[in-house]
Amino acid sequence: MLAFERPEGNNSMKYLASLAVTILLATAGQAQSISGTGTFESLPKEVSDALREVQEHPGSAEAYLKLGRSYRRPGYTHRYFREAEEAFNQAIRIKPDYVDAYIGLGDLYFSRFFNGQGQSGDAILAYQQAINIDPKCTQGYIGLGLTFMLATDFIDAVDTFKRATDISPDSAQAYMLLANAYNNLRQFEDALRSYRQVLRIYPDYRPLFASLYHFVEESGLYEEVIGFYNEAIRLSPKSISIYASLARIHEEKNNYQAAVEVLYCARGKMKIFPERNA
Repeated sequence: MLAFERPEGNNSMKYLASLAVTILLATAGQAQSISGTGTFESLPKEVSDALREVQEHPGSAEAYLKLGRSYRRPGYTHRYFREAEEAFNQAIRIKPDYVDAYIGLGDLYFSRFFNGQGQSGDAILAYQQAINIDPKCTQGYIGLGLTFMLATDFIDAVDTFKRATDISPDSAQAYMLLANAYNNLRQFEDALRSYRQVLRIYPDYRPLFASLYHFVEESGLYEEVIGFYNEAIRLSPKSISIYASLARIHEEKNNYQAAVEVLYCARGKMKIFPERNA
């Protein structure tokens, strides 16, 4: 057990910052004196670099945000959950209205909830706090909506993603998520309208075509989706992902001739699979 004595002459914030750094290091198995010259070689480089920055700038909310994010890299979150949580919370202690830190905290809790290790309420509270501070925080609404989706609360998810699209009408991600929420409610016409907004914003948005593949299976709106793809090809005629997705849908519907025609269409427009010279 580590024992700490409050250093005389230091203000409270500096003391709390120094204490937080030491706790983070101790939790990661790298405990050392704040005034020492220990090394971080056994930690991931991004984490060790961020820890050094926190030591150099113990009163910087931005440094703690960077540290929290470094723990959120793929493969790190489960192992360094508590360290990331403490880093984001310390950023908030230093800067109570720090929207990015609340988003970081929400993303952390969402990841834990996604992996079946936490409750949706933790993520909802963090995202909601970010929104309370900045009512135009699109990322806060997106995170909140995703949490509702994961909790199968699709009605609240739709309302939340609608708010995100109101704030950011050119966000393909927001419209994409809104469409998926409608799809879960089996409001297929509403979903298709939202997918069309994604197409308007970003014709070659790859997640769109992955979702459409499942959408056509759920909705049965085969002809409508084919028309959608034709419009996508008109807008982005050299996107191989669009052709591939369309051919896959035709194949699933046993429309093999149409699938072959899509391939030849791609070949003609993109000059793929050239014929050999005689």
